Amino acid sequence: MTLLITGGYGTLGRALAPLFPDALRPTRRELDVADEGSIHAYLTANPPTEVIHAAALTDVGRCEQDRDLAYRVNVEGTAALLRLGRGVSADCYFLYVSTAGVFHGDSGNHSEDSPPDPVNHYGRTKLLGEQRVLSQPGTCVVRTNFVRRGPWPHPSAFVDRFGTFLYDTGAAKGIRDVLSARLTGIVHVCGSVRLSLYDLARRTDPAVKPGSLDGHRGPPLTRDMSLVTHRWRTYSLDD
Repeated sequence: MTLLITGGYGTLGRALAPLFPDALRPTRRELDVADEGSIHAYLTANPPTEVIHAAALTDVGRCEQDRDLAYRVNVEGTAALLRLGRGVSADCYFLYVSTAGVFHGDSGNHSEDSPPDPVNHYGRTKLLGEQRVLSQPGTCVVRTNFVRRGPWPHPSAFVDRFGTFLYDTGAAKGIRDVLSARLTGIVHVCGSVRLSLYDLARRTDPAVKPGSLDGHRGPPLTRDMSLVTHRWRTYSLDD
Protein backbone atom coordinates (compact mmCIF):
# COMPACT_ATOMS: atom_id res chain seq x y z
CA MET A 1 0.00 0.00 0.00
CA THR A 2 1.25 3.48 -0.86
CA LEU A 3 -0.36 6.36 1.01
CA LEU A 4 -0.10 9.91 -0.31
CA ILE A 5 -0.81 12.80 2.09
CA THR A 6 -1.26 16.14 0.36
CA GLY A 7 -0.71 19.21 2.46
CA GLY A 8 1.73 17.11 4.39
CA TYR A 9 3.59 20.09 5.82
CA GLY A 10 0.53 21.99 7.00
CA THR A 11 -0.86 21.77 10.51
CA LEU A 12 -2.86 18.60 9.92
CA GLY A 13 -0.23 17.04 7.67
CA ARG A 14 2.40 17.38 10.39
CA ALA A 15 0.03 15.74 12.88
CA LEU A 16 -0.62 12.89 10.45
CA ALA A 17 3.08 12.31 9.76
CA PRO A 18 3.95 10.29 12.91
CA LEU A 19 0.85 8.13 12.43
CA PHE A 20 1.91 7.27 8.86
CA PRO A 21 5.72 7.31 8.90
CA ASP A 22 5.97 5.59 5.51
CA ALA A 23 3.53 7.88 3.71
CA LEU A 24 4.48 10.11 0.81
CA ARG A 25 4.32 13.75 1.96
CA PRO A 26 5.43 15.87 -0.96
CA THR A 27 6.16 19.54 -0.52
CA ARG A 28 4.16 22.07 -2.52
CA ARG A 29 7.16 22.38 -4.82
CA GLU A 30 6.95 18.65 -5.53
CA LEU A 31 3.14 18.52 -5.81
CA ASP A 32 1.17 21.72 -6.39
CA VAL A 33 -2.56 20.96 -6.28
CA ALA A 34 -3.25 24.22 -8.13
CA ASP A 35 -1.28 22.92 -11.12
CA GLU A 36 -2.67 19.91 -13.00
CA GLY A 37 0.67 19.32 -14.72
CA SER A 38 2.37 19.07 -11.33
CA ILE A 39 -0.26 16.65 -10.11
CA HIS A 40 0.07 14.46 -13.19
CA ALA A 41 3.86 14.35 -13.02
CA TYR A 42 3.96 13.47 -9.33
CA LEU A 43 1.26 10.79 -9.48
CA THR A 44 2.77 9.17 -12.56
CA ALA A 45 6.09 8.84 -10.75
CA ASN A 46 4.48 7.89 -7.41
CA PRO A 47 1.17 6.07 -7.98
CA PRO A 48 -0.72 5.91 -4.66
CA THR A 49 -3.18 3.27 -3.52
CA GLU A 50 -4.55 5.61 -0.81
CA VAL A 51 -4.83 9.37 -0.62
CA ILE A 52 -5.51 11.68 2.31
CA HIS A 53 -6.19 14.99 0.60
CA ALA A 54 -5.51 17.61 3.26
CA ALA A 55 -4.07 20.33 1.01
CA ALA A 56 -6.37 23.33 0.73
CA LEU A 57 -6.56 27.10 0.82
CA THR A 58 -8.08 27.50 4.29
CA ASP A 59 -7.55 31.19 5.04
CA VAL A 60 -11.13 32.52 4.95
CA GLY A 61 -10.04 36.08 4.22
CA ARG A 62 -7.71 35.09 1.40
CA CYS A 63 -10.43 32.91 -0.13
CA GLU A 64 -12.68 35.97 -0.25
CA GLN A 65 -9.95 38.17 -1.70
CA ASP A 66 -8.77 35.70 -4.35
CA ARG A 67 -11.80 33.65 -5.26
CA ASP A 68 -10.23 32.28 -8.42
CA LEU A 69 -7.28 30.84 -6.50
CA ALA A 70 -9.59 29.35 -3.85
CA TYR A 71 -11.65 27.66 -6.57
CA ARG A 72 -8.56 26.44 -8.39
CA VAL A 73 -7.06 24.88 -5.26
CA ASN A 74 -10.10 23.63 -3.35
CA VAL A 75 -12.32 22.54 -6.24
CA GLU A 76 -10.36 22.04 -9.44
CA GLY A 77 -7.28 20.74 -7.63
CA THR A 78 -9.35 18.21 -5.71
CA ALA A 79 -11.10 17.00 -8.87
CA ALA A 80 -7.81 16.70 -10.75
CA LEU A 81 -6.09 14.85 -7.93
CA LEU A 82 -8.93 12.32 -7.77
CA ARG A 83 -9.19 11.89 -11.53
CA LEU A 84 -5.47 11.57 -12.15
CA GLY A 85 -4.98 9.40 -9.07
CA ARG A 86 -7.59 6.97 -10.34
CA GLY A 87 -5.84 7.11 -13.73
CA VAL A 88 -2.65 5.62 -12.31
CA SER A 89 -4.32 3.47 -9.63
CA ALA A 90 -7.90 2.57 -10.51
CA ASP A 91 -8.89 1.36 -7.02
CA CYS A 92 -7.20 4.20 -5.13
CA TYR A 93 -9.08 5.01 -1.90
CA PHE A 94 -9.55 8.76 -1.62
CA LEU A 95 -10.21 10.57 1.68
CA TYR A 96 -10.96 14.29 1.41
CA VAL A 97 -10.55 16.47 4.49
CA SER A 98 -13.40 18.99 4.66
CA THR A 99 -14.72 21.40 7.25
CA ALA A 100 -17.63 22.35 9.47
CA GLY A 101 -17.55 25.58 7.46
CA VAL A 102 -19.81 23.97 4.85
CA PHE A 103 -22.71 24.69 7.26
CA HIS A 104 -24.45 28.00 7.80
CA GLY A 105 -23.96 27.90 11.55
CA ASP A 106 -27.13 29.62 12.75
CA SER A 107 -27.70 26.41 14.69
CA GLY A 108 -25.24 23.73 15.69
CA ASN A 109 -24.96 19.97 16.11
CA HIS A 110 -24.68 19.39 12.39
CA SER A 111 -24.79 15.69 11.49
CA GLU A 112 -23.69 13.94 8.33
CA ASP A 113 -27.27 14.33 7.07
CA SER A 114 -27.63 18.05 7.83
CA PRO A 115 -28.02 20.23 4.71
CA PRO A 116 -24.91 22.33 4.02
CA ASP A 117 -25.26 26.08 3.45
CA PRO A 118 -21.89 27.85 3.67
CA VAL A 119 -21.69 31.55 4.55
CA ASN A 120 -18.36 32.34 2.86
CA HIS A 121 -16.37 31.46 -0.24
CA TYR A 122 -14.05 29.13 1.64
CA GLY A 123 -17.02 27.01 2.73
CA ARG A 124 -18.51 27.08 -0.76
CA THR A 125 -15.31 25.84 -2.38
CA LYS A 126 -14.91 23.08 0.19
CA LEU A 127 -18.50 21.99 -0.41
CA LEU A 128 -17.93 21.93 -4.16
CA GLY A 129 -14.82 19.84 -3.49
CA GLU A 130 -16.94 17.43 -1.45
CA GLN A 131 -19.36 17.08 -4.35
CA ARG A 132 -16.57 16.27 -6.79
CA VAL A 133 -15.24 13.60 -4.45
CA LEU A 134 -18.59 12.01 -3.60
CA SER A 135 -19.47 11.68 -7.28
CA GLN A 136 -16.97 8.80 -7.43
CA PRO A 137 -17.12 5.44 -5.63
CA GLY A 138 -14.57 4.46 -3.01
CA THR A 139 -14.28 7.95 -1.59
CA CYS A 140 -14.79 9.50 1.82
CA VAL A 141 -15.39 13.06 2.98
CA VAL A 142 -14.22 13.71 6.54
CA ARG A 143 -15.58 16.92 8.04
CA THR A 144 -13.74 18.09 11.09
CA ASN A 145 -12.84 21.23 13.03
CA PHE A 146 -9.43 21.43 14.65
CA VAL A 147 -6.84 23.86 15.94
CA ARG A 148 -3.12 23.47 16.39
CA ARG A 149 -2.19 22.06 19.80
CA GLY A 150 -0.26 24.63 21.79
CA PRO A 151 -0.62 28.18 23.10
CA TRP A 152 -3.51 30.17 21.64
CA PRO A 153 -1.96 32.31 18.88
CA HIS A 154 -4.20 35.39 19.26
CA PRO A 155 -4.76 37.93 22.05
CA SER A 156 -8.52 37.25 22.11
CA ALA A 157 -11.04 34.57 21.18
CA PHE A 158 -14.75 34.63 20.37
CA VAL A 159 -17.13 33.84 23.21
CA ASP A 160 -19.99 33.43 20.70
CA ARG A 161 -18.40 31.10 18.14
CA PHE A 162 -18.82 27.43 18.95
CA GLY A 163 -17.60 24.04 17.85
CA THR A 164 -16.90 20.47 18.87
CA PHE A 165 -13.22 21.19 18.45
CA LEU A 166 -10.28 18.83 18.33
CA TYR A 167 -6.62 19.52 18.37
CA ASP A 168 -4.71 18.64 15.22
CA THR A 169 -3.49 15.43 16.86
CA GLY A 170 -7.05 14.30 17.65
CA ALA A 171 -8.25 15.07 14.12
CA ALA A 172 -5.28 13.10 12.76
CA LYS A 173 -6.18 10.08 14.91
CA GLY A 174 -9.77 10.23 13.72
CA ILE A 175 -8.69 10.38 10.09
CA ARG A 176 -6.34 7.44 10.64
CA ASP A 177 -9.21 5.43 12.11
CA VAL A 178 -11.59 6.28 9.26
CA LEU A 179 -8.91 5.38 6.72
CA SER A 180 -8.29 2.05 8.46
CA ALA A 181 -12.02 1.28 8.41
CA ARG A 182 -12.25 2.23 4.71
CA LEU A 183 -15.43 4.18 5.30
CA THR A 184 -17.08 5.86 2.34
CA GLY A 185 -19.49 8.78 2.10
CA ILE A 186 -19.55 11.59 4.66
CA VAL A 187 -18.11 11.08 8.15
CA HIS A 188 -17.80 13.65 10.92
CA VAL A 189 -14.64 13.41 13.02
CA CYS A 190 -15.48 15.65 15.94
CA GLY A 191 -15.02 16.27 19.61
CA SER A 192 -17.43 15.09 22.26
CA VAL A 193 -17.94 18.52 23.87
CA ARG A 194 -19.37 21.72 22.37
CA LEU A 195 -17.51 24.79 23.61
CA SER A 196 -16.73 28.33 22.54
CA LEU A 197 -13.46 29.38 20.98
CA TYR A 198 -12.85 31.42 24.12
CA ASP A 199 -13.22 28.37 26.36
CA LEU A 200 -10.97 26.41 24.03
CA ALA A 201 -8.33 29.16 24.05
CA ARG A 202 -8.34 29.39 27.85
CA ARG A 203 -7.22 25.77 28.06
CA THR A 204 -3.75 26.87 26.93
CA ASP A 205 -3.82 30.62 27.64
CA PRO A 206 -5.79 31.67 30.74
CA ALA A 207 -4.98 35.32 29.97
CA VAL A 208 -6.73 35.36 26.59
CA LYS A 209 -9.29 38.17 26.24
CA PRO A 210 -12.96 37.57 25.33
CA GLY A 211 -14.10 38.78 21.93
CA SER A 212 -17.40 38.78 20.06
CA LEU A 213 -18.46 38.17 16.49
CA ASP A 214 -20.58 41.31 16.82
CA GLY A 215 -17.37 43.30 16.52
CA HIS A 216 -15.92 41.20 13.70
CA ARG A 217 -15.13 43.25 10.58
CA GLY A 218 -13.78 40.51 8.33
CA PRO A 219 -15.52 38.02 6.02
CA PRO A 220 -18.60 36.13 7.25
CA LEU A 221 -17.77 33.32 9.67
CA THR A 222 -19.67 30.19 10.62
CA ARG A 223 -21.00 31.02 14.08
CA ASP A 224 -21.76 27.50 15.32
CA MET A 225 -19.44 24.85 13.88
CA SER A 226 -20.45 22.07 16.26
CA LEU A 227 -20.67 18.64 14.66
CA VAL A 228 -22.24 15.39 15.75
CA THR A 229 -21.79 12.01 14.12
CA HIS A 230 -24.25 9.23 13.44
CA ARG A 231 -21.67 7.13 11.62
CA TRP A 232 -18.58 7.15 13.81
CA ARG A 233 -17.36 7.86 17.31
CA THR A 234 -16.39 11.12 18.95
CA TYR A 235 -12.93 12.05 20.18
CA SER A 236 -11.57 13.91 23.17
CA LEU A 237 -9.54 17.12 23.34
CA ASP A 238 -6.99 14.96 25.14
CA ASP A 239 -6.44 12.88 21.98
